[in-house]
Amino acid sequence: MRTKNILKHLILGALLLSTGTVVSQVTTVGNVANTSNDFLGWDNTAPANNFPLEVRHDLDQPIQFWTSRYFRALINQKVTYGTLGSFSSIPADGFTLITPSDHFLGSNPKGPFSRLHLAEGEGDNAQPTGYRPWQRNGITFTGNGDQGYIGQKYNHGNESDFTDMVIQWSDNPGNWKGDRMRFIFSSAYNGASTGMNSEEGLEGMRLYPHEHDFINVGVGDFFADGSDPSERLHVLNGKALI
Repeated sequence: MRTKNILKHLILGALLLSTGTVVSQVTTVGNVANTSNDFLGWDNTAPANNFPLEVRHDLDQPIQFWTSRYFRALINQKVTYGTLGSFSSIPADGFTLITPSDHFLGSNPKGPFSRLHLAEGEGDNAQPTGYRPWQRNGITFTGNGDQGYIGQKYNHGNESDFTDMVIQWSDNPGNWKGDRMRFIFSSAYNGASTGMNSEEGLEGMRLYPHEHDFINVGVGDFFADGSDPSERLHVLNGKALI
């Protein structure tokens, strides 16, 4: 209880420092000191808009975080989305969204796609095209009109207690698209045009969806070459030892 009370007072202090005044949104209905019922937030009492910090606990609402009067993050309440992309009835209890833009909340399902969802502020940051229901216990990335996921994929082939680790990426709707999976190494920047000391970095490998039913794998710095892998396995330079 001591830790919870200290945390509460630290947040109150931060509010005072950021505004210079006592703020009325510090509502603690239901927060009784030194009891097992203590929590950080609000109990069925929604604070007013545009506060530097909003940490809210409502029975049927997510918790939202704001800084500098801008939306920053959200933690879901107990909820099942009606639809997400092409799928329905998606459990999303406690999923967490971190984004510098509330543009995300303007598109269904108006919440995060997986256990942790990082949404960039640029462009369409709520792209659901590549979403699949197995993208649950992992990290979703959306921004610039695209989507990706790193995490667990349960019950491969409908087998129970069978878990794959997955790196997934997607592009806009269509049979053929060219967004790539790239592996890049970088070192100290010195203004070089390509390689590990360049702004781009040194590309070691890329996966290129050349057609809708296969992916070409390229080994080498294809960025420096200005090309993409043209075969199922393409070694740009050097030798392959088998």
